[in-house]
Amino acid sequence: MGAIEQKVEEIITEISMSVNHNNWLIVEGTSDEKFFRIHQLSNKPIVIVAFGWENVERIVEESQDLNKKIIVGLVDRDYRYLEDENNLFGNIVITDYRDIENILFESRALDKVFFEFGSKGKLPKNDNGELDLGNIKNHLSGVTFELGVFRAYCYVNNLNVSFEKLRYSDFIDVNTVEFKHTSFLKHLQNKPKNYGLPLVNYWKDAQVWVNEIDLVTHEYIRHGHDLMEIIAISLKKFYGSHNNKSIPSEMVEAFFRISIEKSELVNFKFWNTLEQFFKN
Repeated sequence: MGAIEQKVEEIITEISMSVNHNNWLIVEGTSDEKFFRIHQLSNKPIVIVAFGWENVERIVEESQDLNKKIIVGLVDRDYRYLEDENNLFGNIVITDYRDIENILFESRALDKVFFEFGSKGKLPKNDNGELDLGNIKNHLSGVTFELGVFRAYCYVNNLNVSFEKLRYSDFIDVNTVEFKHTSFLKHLQNKPKNYGLPLVNYWKDAQVWVNEIDLVTHEYIRHGHDLMEIIAISLKKFYGSHNNKSIPSEMVEAFFRISIEKSELVNFKFWNTLEQFFKN
């Protein structure tokens, strides 16, 4: 069952009136809450879903003087901190990469996902006949990066392009798992909020822009939701044998969450920073 969406004021009131002895961790969404339910931090802080980074920051800022316990917020790096982290304050922690999904993708959990859902006969092999999961990683990362570049460009330039309710099968080829950018732009153009926007021009400008910024490595540009959706599509036919039955991206993400090991999490700054807050 998903978390019940509380208003910011309700969460602040809950924190201020709580007699619970635990500390508090405020996160953006339900997938983050599920992550910390599986991978518990020191002293088991209470995890609250704020539904959005703005809400996380507001709750943490306004609750600091209302409760003697430690109150920390975790937000996705997203594209807000693509080149500048100076806007962060006190008890707000950001993910090392764009979001937690990218952290999962960069871990050994990726191997376990493809061993579980992939088809052995379809997974690429290296010259020694061993499974070449690096090949899979590079392929899926490259596809997701193309889409992420356009998202990032639109965000940092305040272009108000809507990416709501994307139907990935319209622009990701199920047979090759390649990104069809012309189909993608048509798909976006058909959304009422995008009527009249010069999306083709935006696309061309984005290809120039991405070569001018510092953080162009894939883990800072890929969008986590895109990543999970594209992995799910790849497992349907190209890397798997689920032709008649799609694997939901939610299932893929859930398997990633349970597959990453604590020994890997300690390699990430966000995890160690949170641990420093809550170990006291």
